[in-house]
Amino acid sequence: MEVRRRKNEDFEIDSVNCRVVNNIGEVIDNTPGNISGNEVYYFLDSTREEFVADKVYTVCFEVEIVGLPKIIIANTKVKINKRSC
Repeated sequence: MEVRRRKNEDFEIDSVNCRVVNNIGEVIDNTPGNISGNEVYYFLDSTREEFVADKVYTVCFEVEIVGLPKIIIANTKVKINKRSC
């Protein structure tokens, strides 16, 4: 996920936490994400037994910016595809 400010000002991402929930709201994973410049990442290891093929999960990003009191929250849906092998 790319983080941008509405104003054309420099900023620094302090931290990112990623939470993965299933379709009934159960938390499957809760871990710090990775930061690269103004982009944040979460690596979903679909080989873990907690993740089931053909299910949809929501990855929730909580991003803190240095000097700003507000936490940026964004969600994205992901689907684990069946393996063909």
